[in-house]
Amino acid sequence: MDRLVEYLEIVNLQQLLLKAECKV
Repeated sequence: MDRLVEYLEIVNLQQLLLKAECKV
């Protein structure tokens, strides 16, 4: 379960990075 949460957090961070790159 903890591993799943960890995975979701990483995915969220990656999405934020992608959005930041798109803005630039």
